[in-house]
Amino acid sequence: ISEQELMAGYSHPRIKETLEEMNITKNDLRTLFHLMDHDGTGQLSYHLFLESFYKAQVQDPKVYLMVMQLRMQTVEKQVAKSHEACMQTMASVVREAMAAMGPGPPAAAAGPPSAPPGLAALFPDSAQRITTTWC
Repeated sequence: ISEQELMAGYSHPRIKETLEEMNITKNDLRTLFHLMDHDGTGQLSYHLFLESFYKAQVQDPKVYLMVMQLRMQTVEKQVAKSHEACMQTMASVVREAMAAMGPGPPAAAAGPPSAPPGLAALFPDSAQRITTTWC
């Protein structure tokens, strides 16, 4: 079943009536399709489609909540990995930018550390925080 086939089926009166009895709108159906399309192919087997709806109707709510919690934990782990990779990339880019600006202030400078030349212009709202990290 493709998404187009599924959405076309929603216009069939009997299917639409059944889905409305289940409180499933056309937008809900589109969202459900994408959730069931685990492999991202844009296709669902009839067996997977029917099994998913059957389970939703007969499954114990406690079991359903447990399954959803496990799925959410998986998503949280994936987001955390992506976030960590993004932060590492950003840190690398900042290090490269700072290295391109040349050496920092002389070691004998008195008073609080100052930002490398041009850093405050590049990051006016964060210059002090970056300076502290840089030094």
